Amino acid sequence: IDDVLDYSADRRDWGKEIGDDFREGKMTLPVVLSIAAAEQAKAQDEIDFWQRTIGDLDQQDSDLDHAIDLMNRHQALAQTRERAEHFANAAIDDLAAFPDSHATRALMINAVRASISRRY
Repeated sequence: IDDVLDYSADRRDWGKEIGDDFREGKMTLPVVLSIAAAEQAKAQDEIDFWQRTIGDLDQQDSDLDHAIDLMNRHQALAQTRERAEHFANAAIDDLAAFPDSHATRALMINAVRASISRRY
């Protein structure tokens, strides 16, 4: 979820500037999914954009907004959130292996759910 928040969180809630991962050239899941979508669509301009901004760290002021637009166009942020929810649900299912303690299980389930539903 942190990868999604870095491109979509409200700065007031987040407590830091959005786009830090982008500016540092981190290959987070939203970037990977956006690049994969660009490659599948044979969108060379998008592939070149990601190479320049993430690969070469040659970034301009408007590039973060363009990156977010591409991520939204290709549903990369939504797909990243869906994957996080999938793994959170798998973790909740795996909690059944722990001894039956309603309080402990509820606490762990709430912790997992909070980690994927947070906004900052």
